[in-house]
Amino acid sequence: MTDMIEFQHDYLSIPARSLVPFFKDLSADDRQVEAARQMLLNWDFQLDKDSVEAGIYVAFERQLLDNIELLKVPEEASSFLNVGMKTTIDMLLAPDGDFGSDPIAGRDEFVLDTLGQAVATLREKFGRNMDDWVYGQAEYKHALLRHPLGAAVSEEIRESLRSGPRATRRKWFYRGRHRQWRQSDLGSLISNLYRYARLGQHSRHEHAGTGR
Repeated sequence: MTDMIEFQHDYLSIPARSLVPFFKDLSADDRQVEAARQMLLNWDFQLDKDSVEAGIYVAFERQLLDNIELLKVPEEASSFLNVGMKTTIDMLLAPDGDFGSDPIAGRDEFVLDTLGQAVATLREKFGRNMDDWVYGQAEYKHALLRHPLGAAVSEEIRESLRSGPRATRRKWFYRGRHRQWRQSDLGSLISNLYRYARLGQHSRHEHAGTGR
């Protein structure tokens, strides 16, 4: 049980540990993009709800998945194929001619441009003050799950128990250029609960049939 609790509260972004080092030897002309780059390099990779760095990283990661699909997936196949995070990282670690005649330089320009697009998105959504780019704010596309018995208690009790936004371990929110939703956290949760419930029913029926 302790291990499960620790797992649920582990907000370490494993992909970030592979992606952020790509920024190490780069520099951006835009001062705010450069500031974001340096902040990511000094970040602990934790998707903490109070973290500006986490907010920058998640915006970058979402833009990265979009951009890699634009680069790698033909238009006619875009409705059927998507590039996962591991494949994206592999493509960046070993860039090919799709990144240009100099794949390494093209890869570097690609990730820096992607960060610039992410920063532009954050500016548009939250303003130019980077302190307002905190990951855990409600406007950052979080799902609020309400307990079915929440209405049975007073507002004061509900407020005291409300934990607010939680960081997510699921990284894929929507498909690339068409913005079609991918598997969401809420959908995944419902799907898993349904699967476990069915498994439990099957197990009880099996035990009942054997007399155990």
